[in-house]
Amino acid sequence: MDSCSWYHSQSEVALLDLSAHGWPAEEKGRNMKKPSKPKKKPDMRPEYDFSQGKRGQFAKRFAKGTNLVLLRPEVAAAYPDSDAVNRTLLKLMAEKK
Repeated sequence: MDSCSWYHSQSEVALLDLSAHGWPAEEKGRNMKKPSKPKKKPDMRPEYDFSQGKRGQFAKRFAKGTNLVLLRPEVAAAYPDSDAVNRTLLKLMAEKK
């Protein structure tokens, strides 16, 4: 191809056309638009309305009478409910006295 020639073949014209506009979007693999973020599902159902609620209204009262203990899974599996755990602990405490 002579650089001073005005004659170009179809393949040369196509090549020149691409270089004038840059690579086509499908060859680059992306375009200038940012991908849209997926819509997030709401955390709470619409029927729950806490707009009139007071934060921490019962927190002090609840904390006063509650002592939560995290049990290992194998211990929790051995006892069906909190009463069974309490009976066992009370027996253990009585044996230590």
